Amino acid sequence: MKKNFLSSYKIRNLLCLTCILSAAVLTACTSDTMDQTKASSQISADASSKTISSISADTSSATISSVSEAMTAAGSSTQTVSDEKPALEQALHQALLGRLDNSPFEELKTEGHVFLGTQNQNSDSKLLVYIIGSYAAFGFENNTFIETQGSSAVPAVLSFSQKDGKYILNSYQEASVEEDQQYLKKLFPSDFQADALRASSYQPELTAQQKKQADAYLKKIGRSAEVLTSGDVSKQLFHISSKASNSLLAEQSLQDYPYWAGTREALSGSVRTVYESQEQDLDGYVLITYLKKDASGTVLQKNIYKVEGDQINKLTLDSSASPK
Repeated sequence: MKKNFLSSYKIRNLLCLTCILSAAVLTACTSDTMDQTKASSQISADASSKTISSISADTSSATISSVSEAMTAAGSSTQTVSDEKPALEQALHQALLGRLDNSPFEELKTEGHVFLGTQNQNSDSKLLVYIIGSYAAFGFENNTFIETQGSSAVPAVLSFSQKDGKYILNSYQEASVEEDQQYLKKLFPSDFQADALRASSYQPELTAQQKKQADAYLKKIGRSAEVLTSGDVSKQLFHISSKASNSLLAEQSLQDYPYWAGTREALSGSVRTVYESQEQDLDGYVLITYLKKDASGTVLQKNIYKVEGDQINKLTLDSSASPK
């Protein structure tokens, strides 16, 4: 379930279950009951094999984004699928990142997930992977590295086919704990339903995974900035009427500029552009100045609007008393 970024929200994150499950199995196993324990812990191949309205996985051929390098640089200690299955782990990363839209204002895609288990399908040798995951994109706003797009913690089932040692994503299905618990129970085998139903309790682990990736990316590009989720920061809106504000938002030439007094940055290839909005409260009216700059701070474009009540008017540079 994607978050609504027009309002404050909290990113949901998860605690890793792999180590817990492994410890439980090892504890339960004794020398004379090993075979019985192994048999009882194995998921029935025909359990929950019915797929419900699977989502087409057109992201399966996408190239792996910078999150893979970021996770390597971060040295993440979180156990996910298995150290013995790096190809499957990489496929999970790629599938979750593919849920995010592309935008020059969101220069890093991250994800976090907790691995619950797998199940082989009888009919076509496909592998079902059960996780609780979330995904988030980060960009620079007001000189902080902030989450600008993402999801809350969500139970998900991914179907993979294996070819030449690689896992190809066939389908991706999410289930909402709040909206449809019956659908969730159809997607998840009984062994995993309890974990799926309490997905929100794993929020801290997912947040930690995503922030660690963001920190590693900042280190890689040599930049220091605070890493924030969208609910961690408030923005200073212009002191103008709602009608005037909506008129400015409707201006096509201003779509890249922040709707608050501050900055946001876009990265296209290796070219960084800074968009800045300034507000100056004068006697009886407000001046809103929009600046487009390159990475060095050189002003590339400047637009100034005069706001009086509900009316906005674009000024020529020689007729305005604009801030520098």
